Amino acid sequence: MSSGGNRLGFDSHCHLHFSHFEEDLGSVVGSSREAGISHIMVPSIDVETAEMSANIAEKYNLYSAAAFHPEHLPEEILEEAEWLALKRVLLRPLTVAIGETGLDYHHKSYSPEKQKRWFQRHIQFAEATGYPLIVHSRGAEEEVLRQLPELLSVPVILHCWGGDSSLT
Repeated sequence: MSSGGNRLGFDSHCHLHFSHFEEDLGSVVGSSREAGISHIMVPSIDVETAEMSANIAEKYNLYSAAAFHPEHLPEEILEEAEWLALKRVLLRPLTVAIGETGLDYHHKSYSPEKQKRWFQRHIQFAEATGYPLIVHSRGAEEEVLRQLPELLSVPVILHCWGGDSSLT
C-alpha cells in the first residue's frame, strides 16, 4: 500500500523524457507511486521524444503518448517520413494515446493552417485507432473546439487550456 492511502491518481501529463529527470528518473517514478499516483502518461512533442517516452513507459510500466506538438511540427520535406516514424511509435505496447497535439497561436512558430492540418491528422488517427487525444491549446481555444468533431469517438484531455465555460 502506498503512503497516499487507497487514493489512486493518474498523472495524465508528465514529460519524464526531459533531461533534468535523467539522473533520478527511477526515484521520481517511485516517489509518485508512493504518493498514490497509480498511472503516469508520458506525452511527447516529436518522433525523438515519442521514442524516449515509449522507452520510459516500457522500462517503468507507465503509459506514453506520441504526436507532434504544434510548436514542433516536422519540416515539409520530412513530413511523410516523420509521420511514418511517429505511427511506428504509436504501435508500441504501452503507447496508448495521441499527444500532445493541438494548436498554439501564442508563439506563432508555424502557420495556423499547418497546425490545423497536423491537428486534423492526429484527430483522424485517434478515431481510427480509438486512442484518446491529449490536446494542447494556447491562445487558440475557440479554434480547437471548431477543429474537434462534434461527435468525436475518443476521449479528449485538454492541456494548457486557457478557455472558460463560455466556450462550451
